[in-house]
Amino acid sequence: MGRAVKEGVAAALADTRPLEDALAPFGRKAASPLIGFLCATDPRLRWRAVEGLGRVAAEMGRSDREAVRVILRRLWWMLNDESGGIGWGAPEALAEIIARGAPALADEFGKLLLSLLNPEGNFLELPVLRKGAVWGAGRLCRVRPELCSGAERHISPGLSSPDPEGRGFAAWALAAFAKLPGGAEAILQGLADDPSEILLYTGDALAVTTVGRLAQAALAGRARP
Repeated sequence: MGRAVKEGVAAALADTRPLEDALAPFGRKAASPLIGFLCATDPRLRWRAVEGLGRVAAEMGRSDREAVRVILRRLWWMLNDESGGIGWGAPEALAEIIARGAPALADEFGKLLLSLLNPEGNFLELPVLRKGAVWGAGRLCRVRPELCSGAERHISPGLSSPDPEGRGFAAWALAAFAKLPGGAEAILQGLADDPSEILLYTGDALAVTTVGRLAQAALAGRARP
């Protein structure tokens, strides 16, 4: 049964149908295979797994909040050095589950997520994980802005990342804030013509955009509450 579910989830992620329909036959059994796909080399597959975990958790949370907590704890453990792994996709999945499937757990796990960007907290040294946490902060702060006071100053260093995704995710995340942190406006202005393309999942859609467009949106405050 386990192999059949994994193969079914893989097919669902590759499907063009909405994930809630493609994953429906597997219910909560889809959670573990979806976590496995967080390390997929295909970015579209990886983002579909992030979305899928959020949707599965949302369904689980209607009747079993503790089961959602178990998933969140598992993702958090994946970011721990003692886990023996790297934690690919874990920050993004944490954010998507909190945003879509576990608003009641946001106070607890949202603070943990934001601590991944704080040099005085659980700071992620690995840039590839840190940019995922930046994206996660942007996702969280759009649905629970009251948890994110001061987080913008830990997001803005990402604007200077040599990685286009790092710059783009930081610009997208900062667009969620009413005010930009000191120095961020000048850097965003410098990025406004950056043609680098990235794949961005917003919680509503997965699409190709440019760092420049995201910088312009952050400057214009189009996505801010």
